[in-house]
Amino acid sequence: MSAYKPDRKDPVTIRYERSREESRTSKEFRIFQNRNSRDEPIPNSFTILLKPADGPYQGQVHKLDVKARYKSTGPDGKETEDGMPLHKPHIKFVSKIFHSNVSTGDGSICVDVLKDGWSPVNTFTAIVNYILLLLVTPNPSSALNGTAASFYTKHSKDDAALKAEFDKYYAKNNNVKDLEELFERETAILAAEAPMKDAKAKASAAAPKKEEPKKEEPKKEEPKEKEKEKPKEKEKEKEKPKEKEKEKPKEEPKKEKEKEKPKEKEKEKPKEESKKDKEKPREKEKEKSKEKQESDSDSSSSEEESEEESDEEADEEADEEADEEEISSEEEEIEEDESDEEEAPSSKSKQKRK
Repeated sequence: MSAYKPDRKDPVTIRYERSREESRTSKEFRIFQNRNSRDEPIPNSFTILLKPADGPYQGQVHKLDVKARYKSTGPDGKETEDGMPLHKPHIKFVSKIFHSNVSTGDGSICVDVLKDGWSPVNTFTAIVNYILLLLVTPNPSSALNGTAASFYTKHSKDDAALKAEFDKYYAKNNNVKDLEELFERETAILAAEAPMKDAKAKASAAAPKKEEPKKEEPKKEEPKEKEKEKPKEKEKEKEKPKEKEKEKPKEEPKKEKEKEKPKEKEKEKPKEESKKDKEKPREKEKEKSKEKQESDSDSSSSEEESEEESDEEADEEADEEADEEEISSEEEEIEEDESDEEEAPSSKSKQKRK
């Protein structure tokens, strides 16, 4: 039998190695490879031992069979290999247990993590914790064993009665001594592996890291065709200065033309200045005529305003005279009325005297 050499890149192997290391410090579970798969680099099947530290199943040792990978038949009749991490593993109880969520026939378990609640992130340790929780607090509402579910609901408040009945069933249907010895043996194996693993870890940490030698890249030899091209390139470079010398005489007449341009501009300047001098007096005459027109318009508008003001004053004086005449006529009428009233009583007194 060859020694087990795990495949460090395989996801199932990674989960198995991690859970086995965690079981070394746990008092409630052990995980180990089955004998028929210990020569394989990937542990497709292994065993879990559970020993609850609390609840009605406290102290009992139960053996579970795990298949991380398995073959399944599709709708077309073809067999395909399924399993972790994308698909849930197949886990069942090998030892007999009187539990509402464990089948008495094939030992299948009704727990959410092994059904619709499976996630590729789950590890074996997470699955073990779910099953241990189920052993501490059974769930009669989703029962696979109706008799155990009804007994649990009836005596749910009587812990002593539950433990007595569950221990009785366990002792009657299992080889208790073999299960307990198996648990102790695996505990001893894990304890013996611990110093070796610690020593390996220390040695790997202390060992200096090996520097990988730098690979010298072989020098690429230039092809012969490139070597032939080099002299041609040199000849071309020699011809370039000759071409530049030929181009120089062409550039000289251009420079002479550029020099003549400023002279032409200087000739054009006096012409433009003479035109501007002629245009200046014309502009001044136009401005003067505009100012005269504006002054005439202002004077006419001021005369019109003064005439309007004098007309308004005459109208106001006429109105005032008319008002004074009306007032004087009203006063005369009032005086006449008063004189008439005075004359009337004097006439009456004369008549009485007669």
